[in-house]
Amino acid sequence: MSNDVQRVAHDGRTAHDERWLVLEGAYNVRDLGGLPTLDGRRVRTGRLFRGDSLDGCSAGDIEVLRDRVGIRRTIDMRQKARRRGPLGPTVDLVPVPLAQDLWVPAEVVNDPSGEGLVTLYLQFLNGSRMQTAAVIRTVAEHCNEPQLFHCTVGKDRTGVVAALIQLLLGVSEDLVVEDYALTDSRVPAIVERLRATDYPVELVHPEMFRARPSTMRTVLRDLKDRHGSAAAWAIENGLTLEHMNRLRAELLIPA
Repeated sequence: MSNDVQRVAHDGRTAHDERWLVLEGAYNVRDLGGLPTLDGRRVRTGRLFRGDSLDGCSAGDIEVLRDRVGIRRTIDMRQKARRRGPLGPTVDLVPVPLAQDLWVPAEVVNDPSGEGLVTLYLQFLNGSRMQTAAVIRTVAEHCNEPQLFHCTVGKDRTGVVAALIQLLLGVSEDLVVEDYALTDSRVPAIVERLRATDYPVELVHPEMFRARPSTMRTVLRDLKDRHGSAAAWAIENGLTLEHMNRLRAELLIPA
């Protein structure tokens, strides 16, 4: 863990513990804020959240997200995004199905080496890039108020979008990788929840449910090799300097 965030409280908790939202029906919801940037600033807390499916949220969860945290918009990246948001009519739902037009071969889904995840993430960046950019554009256009983007597990589509946003804000690659890997501890509970649905858990190799640091490091290396930077990728895919400046103006604060 980076020294920047390896602050351990007297009770043994780390700085990351403050970023999680404890919910009954969603297990991987956390604040993107709190992380330092390379230019000495810090990502604002309470403004942008990432997560897994909100479909199982209890009435208490909805109260936390909508009334206490103040979420005003959810961006649903699942292929079958709901038309009505689980947080009620006062919270906007923006469906941006990511990877809907991608065909993922069986050998990718069943790859025991973990390379299948890298292949999938690179498709988000290069095959389904306009949808990925659309999520970031929506975040940028509304980053003056709390919002949450999510998929099913909060790991793959959500992980790639979170990484891009963090890089655009100036978070170091080490911390981007570290943040991605936090999800690994949350996946078992999510998989058990999926077993109770029509999600084909048994057809997916267990490695595809992992969130290993090496996966994101490989993806970031490819991003740099192909595009030079996250900012260059963003410009290539329709985002503007205004979008990126707005993200930084709204989501960065002095350390």
